Amino acid sequence: MDEKALLKDIADKLDKAIRLLAINATLGKRQNEQIEFLDNAGFKPKEIADILGTTGNTVRVALAGIRKKPKRYR
Repeated sequence: MDEKALLKDIADKLDKAIRLLAINATLGKRQNEQIEFLDNAGFKPKEIADILGTTGNTVRVALAGIRKKPKRYR
């Protein structure tokens, strides 16, 4: 296996691991909470949609609603 193929394989495995961690971190939360969490973690709407098994449009609409509401104090 050449170096380029090895790096691609490593990147693919890291991507899968990150997605699994993201799924695990959002278990038990409502969809809007999952979307907000993943958005705050730096995922793009398409990536969030892939992780949650929904469409990019659903994520974008949810994000628009989330961003209109005042931030909750934690």
